[in-house]
Order: sequence, then C-alpha cells, then structure tokens
Amino acid sequence: MTTLAVVAAGALVSACGSTPTTSSSCTKTYHVGLVTDVGKLSDKSFNANAWQGVQDAVNDKSLCIQARVIESNQPTDYQKNMQLFIDQK
Repeated sequence: MTTLAVVAAGALVSACGSTPTTSSSCTKTYHVGLVTDVGKLSDKSFNANAWQGVQDAVNDKSLCIQARVIESNQPTDYQKNMQLFIDQK
C-alpha cells in the first residue's frame, strides 16, 4: 500500500470523521494525509486551499486516491498528528 503524505508549512492534513473515497477500477490506491496547522480547514487560506487541492485529486477517480485530514489544535500537535499517518499501513 503506497502512502503519500502532503507536507506543507510543517503540517500534514487529515479530516476527523472524513470518509475515504476510491474508484472501484483502481488496481493501486494512494493514501494522502493532511495535517493542518492551528488555522484549521476553515482558515480561508493555506489549509483550506491545500485541502481543496486534495479533494480535487480525490474527485479525479483516475488517480485512485483516498484522503484524510487531521486538524491540529495547537502547534505541539503537529508532530503527533503526522506520526499518526506515518504509523498507518
């Protein structure tokens, strides 16, 4: 299983409670994790745009991508949240 991590401004993004999406014609699925900074997905800036880009990729069924987002509550959450994605297989 190939894992892709989107790393931006020291953060990966993953959405709590988000449902992964894939196409049934995929032979290989890529996993993308996004961890926001404390601005969260509603920041109308970097985090929101990064997540929109991930969602655009997920919606392109030919790419075979599953995505999750974790929103960080404080700067000390970044490393822990990134490690959550790294530990998933």
